Amino acid sequence: MNCRFDNNTQILDISGNSLTYLNKTSLRNMGVISLTQLNASRNSISDIHGEAFFGQSKLQTLDLSSNNLSYIEPWAFTRNPSLEWLSLSGNGFGMLPEEGYFLYSDSVRVLHLSACNLRHIPTETFQDLPNLQELYISHNLIDILPPLGTGFLTVLDVSNNNLRDLESDIFTSSPKIIRLNLSYNGLRTLNIEMLPQLAKVIRTDDLSGNPWVCDCVMFNTTYSWCRSQEQTSQNGKGDDNDEGKKSGTDSEDARKRELGTASDASDAESEKRHSSKKKRIASIGSGGDDSDADEAKARGDEDGKEQSADAAMLFGDADDITSDEVEHEAPGPKRGSGDERDSVKERSPDPDKHDENRSSVPFIGVDEAEE
Repeated sequence: MNCRFDNNTQILDISGNSLTYLNKTSLRNMGVISLTQLNASRNSISDIHGEAFFGQSKLQTLDLSSNNLSYIEPWAFTRNPSLEWLSLSGNGFGMLPEEGYFLYSDSVRVLHLSACNLRHIPTETFQDLPNLQELYISHNLIDILPPLGTGFLTVLDVSNNNLRDLESDIFTSSPKIIRLNLSYNGLRTLNIEMLPQLAKVIRTDDLSGNPWVCDCVMFNTTYSWCRSQEQTSQNGKGDDNDEGKKSGTDSEDARKRELGTASDASDAESEKRHSSKKKRIASIGSGGDDSDADEAKARGDEDGKEQSADAAMLFGDADDITSDEVEHEAPGPKRGSGDERDSVKERSPDPDKHDENRSSVPFIGVDEAEE
């Protein structure tokens, strides 16, 4: 292909052309040195030089499907440290190397080898792909699936092959499998010992299209598996119920503790209000006593003033009354007698000096007293 592209080209699609080979300089002659994705599918490529992808350190995705490849150099992708996705589907490999490895790569995680006329997969084929996680080998002629020896494998698609039996070694060599597609093979029976592992990695349609034999052996196998699944489900529900009860009990205890805390807080608040009320009552009572004492004192002063006024009205000013006169007057005659009036007359030489209260008392003369 006599084409040149920009040096910064990252995605290149040359699919559906008439390319028959990729030599050492094919990509460099196109001027591309920064590819991340290359699609060369649906060509007629039958040969790829071992250094055809040399210098493509950023290449992540490579599609070489639907070509005429029957062999590829095992180290063809060792100079591509970023390569993660590789498709070689639709090529006529037929057989993979019996000895040694198919490919060397520490970066490839997804590998497609579907429709490659594969009849057999040697045990060591993929062991030099240590980070391989997804392997698609559907639409081949594989009748035996050996241990793959890929410890990180999580997805395995062997649908549309000729598998007649499935060995438990597949789960031993690839313990991290989470998806296994066995549909449209020649499986007739299943080993009951494999059912627990299969139940974890297959979906409903992953076993479809197989000529299952519904005899007593298959019935017993399936029935035993169904019973074990039912018991597992019931145990799971029981655990969930126990957990729910425990959670409910914990919630109830927490609610009770909250209520108890709230009650204690309410009692404390009530006691605080009660104590405050007592203090206010005591304060009011003390203030009332003082007020009563002041009122009594005021009434006493007022009564004393009235008594003093009466005494002044009857006896004159307190300053004019001597102690001898008081002692002389105390055992004397009662108010209203003639001697008392004489005494008052003697002590009051000037009646005009008395106030209105004293002047309002009628003066009784001597002649009237005699009458």
